[in-house]
Amino acid sequence: MITGGCLCGAVRYAVDAERLESASFCHCTMCRRASGSAFGVFARAPSDKLRWLGKEPKRYKSSAIAVRAFCADCGSPIYFQYDSRPEYYALAVGSLDRPDLVKPERHWGVESEIPWARIDDGLQRSRTPV
Repeated sequence: MITGGCLCGAVRYAVDAERLESASFCHCTMCRRASGSAFGVFARAPSDKLRWLGKEPKRYKSSAIAVRAFCADCGSPIYFQYDSRPEYYALAVGSLDRPDLVKPERHWGVESEIPWARIDDGLQRSRTPV
């Protein structure tokens, strides 16, 4: 089981899975702004395997194609979810209790990458899929 939550502890979740899939860095403008950082880091969790243990996060329709969720109390990002892919949540890796167990596999949104935040780790680099 994988667990996580927000900074203040109000939002807590558990994923009934051994691991998360498709972990990646995202450098797109939306992820940068939502995270308040140079990039976001996300990993996919099947939506039917995730359950809320505390408060559910507040949802925000951040674009025409996705919803983002965060703690209404402390503002911590929890996930985003594409409208076209309701079968999974892209969990914010920083919200995991054990983020060290997730290893990103690629970089998305490199067309928006901040030059001083370039990570030369040899991972595949892709433009944001639209």
